[in-house]
Order: sequence, then C-alpha cells, then structure tokens
Amino acid sequence: MPATVPARPAAYIQVKHDRADMERAYLLRCAEKFGWPSPAIYTDTGPGWNRPGSGLAALTDDIQAGRCDAVLVRAVSAISREPANVAAFSDLCASHGIGIYGPDGEISRPTIAVMAALSDNIER
Repeated sequence: MPATVPARPAAYIQVKHDRADMERAYLLRCAEKFGWPSPAIYTDTGPGWNRPGSGLAALTDDIQAGRCDAVLVRAVSAISREPANVAAFSDLCASHGIGIYGPDGEISRPTIAVMAALSDNIER
C-alpha cells in the first residue's frame, strides 16, 4: 500500500460478460480494506485498450490530467492481454507518480511485466 492514502484513487474493470457489478463490488471492498476512499470506477465490457470512448481511455485521460493518484485492478490482465499495452500503461502511471495496485497491494513494475507476459502466453 502507499505510504499515504490516495485522495483520488481509480479502479479499472474489464469484463467479457455482465459481471461488472460483481467486479465493482470486489474492487470497492479492496479499496475499503486499504483504507482508501471509494475509487472512481472505469469499466469496459470487452477490450478497452485505446478505443475512443472506452473506460480505459477515460482513465488514461484522467491520469494525464492529474485527476487520480492510484489505480486499482483485480489483475494486470484487466488492463490488456497484450504485454506491450500493459507496459505502456505502467509507464504512463509511473511517469505521473501513480502506483498500480491489486487486491494484495502495490504491484511492482517488474512484476507487472512478468504477469503481462505470462497472461499473454496463457491466453493464446
């Protein structure tokens, strides 16, 4: 967890089916467990990577505008199944001083790279 509680956390959900409500509730419980305020929720049903109007595009815009200070995901694969996309998102967050967190706490950049590569190999 961060040394300080984020003031403007965000959570990103990417689901294939109608599970957004269940995912939202899960991430809200995670944020509560961390002692965070309720995060702004960004949701995509289906792939969201760099698609205009997607939840991920809105989250990316808000990161660049300084409107969030932490990102919570259930798994790195929610960001994208493509390791290059995950790396680009991780780089964006790092360049704005934003950590990416999973249910167990902050996910380090090397771990994100490994998890993205593994999910890419498993999914194909």
